[in-house]
Amino acid sequence: MIHKLALIDFENHFDKLIKHLGQPRMGMGSFSQYIVAMHASKKRKVMLSGHGGDELFAGYPNFKAAYIMENLFKRSLLLGSLSRLKLREWPWLINMIIQKVYNKKIYFSPILINKTNEIKETEKLKLFYSSNTNILENLDIYYRKNYLPGLLLVEDTVSMAHSLETRVPLLDKNVVNWANKINIKNKLMNG
Repeated sequence: MIHKLALIDFENHFDKLIKHLGQPRMGMGSFSQYIVAMHASKKRKVMLSGHGGDELFAGYPNFKAAYIMENLFKRSLLLGSLSRLKLREWPWLINMIIQKVYNKKIYFSPILINKTNEIKETEKLKLFYSSNTNILENLDIYYRKNYLPGLLLVEDTVSMAHSLETRVPLLDKNVVNWANKINIKNKLMNG
C-alpha cells in the first residue's frame, strides 16, 4: 500500500517540485522534503529540520572514507577504521582510492571538463578536491561552504512552496560555534 501511495505522490507532485526549485539543486531528499512539507503544512506553519547535523559533525559516509584515506599508511589506525566500515560505506572509500590513483586528486563534487577533455580548475573548483593529506579537512570545508547552503536553499524552497517555515536548530550560532571547536578527527573517533 505504501509503495502505491509513494508512486502516486511522485506522479502527482514531481513536476510541481521541479517548478518550485526552478533549476537543478543539490540533495537527493528534495522530493521527500517536498512531500513532508506538503503534509505538515496542513496542520502546522513552522517545522524543525535536522539540516546541519551531518555537515557539522561529519555524519556522511564519505567523511569516514576520507579519514581512512588519510590514514592508509598508519596500520594501527587503518585496521581499526576498516573494521568499523559498514558495507554501504565501502563504495565511498573505493571511489576515493580510484580517484587518488588515477587523478592524483579526490573530487568532492562533479568536475568541469573543457573542449579538450581537460579538467577545468577555476578558483572555486579548487575547493572541490583535495590532493594533499588534508582530505578530511578539505571535505569538511566543502560540505560547510558549498553543500550545506545548497541544502538549505532546497529546504527553504520546498517548505515555502507550501507556506511552511522551516527552522534549523542545529545551525544555531551557539551549536555551530561549539561544533567548530571540535577537531574533525575527533568527530570520527571510533567510527
